[in-house]
Amino acid sequence: MPEVTLADYTGYILLELTKAREMADAYSREVAERYRNDPVLQHFSTPRFKIPKMELTIPVLISGARYSQVIDFVMPIRDFEKLVLSAVNDVVRTVNLSNAPVVSVVAPIKLDMGTVFAPASLVVRGKRASRELGVDNSLRASIEAFFIALAEHEDLSQPDSLIEFHWRNIFSQALKTAKLMDAYTRANPSDALFHKSLASLAAPIKSAIVVSKTTISNLLVSPETNNVKNGSNESSVFTIKAEVLEEGFFIKSIRDDMTGEVRQVVEFE
Repeated sequence: MPEVTLADYTGYILLELTKAREMADAYSREVAERYRNDPVLQHFSTPRFKIPKMELTIPVLISGARYSQVIDFVMPIRDFEKLVLSAVNDVVRTVNLSNAPVVSVVAPIKLDMGTVFAPASLVVRGKRASRELGVDNSLRASIEAFFIALAEHEDLSQPDSLIEFHWRNIFSQALKTAKLMDAYTRANPSDALFHKSLASLAAPIKSAIVVSKTTISNLLVSPETNNVKNGSNESSVFTIKAEVLEEGFFIKSIRDDMTGEVRQVVEFE
């Protein structure tokens, strides 16, 4: 079914009426010129078609609508930080366990964002030792950048690529900071843990992406009049009733005697 906007449809009807009036006035001018050159008709007034008021009743079949949506990420930043850090901890813990003969325990990341990696207890060849992994400000900055990207993105209708891009960056940073990248590569040659963790992280993030506002841009109508008769019902058709008033106007040129300036003035009947 062909569709046009309601504005275009009704606007074109009024445009056609204006064109009809223009055609009538052009013909009246031709008649006036003939009257002027006729010795008898020159004494007659020139006939001119004029409609002071016209009422239009237009049935319209609504066939669709164009609309725009405002989509927002509504998760608070603290909850987002905890969510991402929890996912990072799970990844580090999983890779660490897969590398058990060398490293058995890596302390989890603190959720207060004061430090990213806390002192870790390690088991190296059966002997316990400790190592300070320190504060990773770059990882903290990456999590903040992830949140800002979601909060300020213009279109979150398809957020998968955005989530994957930022999680890939955080995922790699966390493993490098924990010195587990080689262990991860050995245990996950097909990147399985990344994709598994991505799916787990993406689910709560997507649930926090909501439509906060929907605005109709245009109503779409069918311009085929037979559709109004054959494809309509009480809920799909409404009637436009318009009253068109004809208003004559004249454009006059007025010259200022003091300055000599000529300006145009529009006067209405």
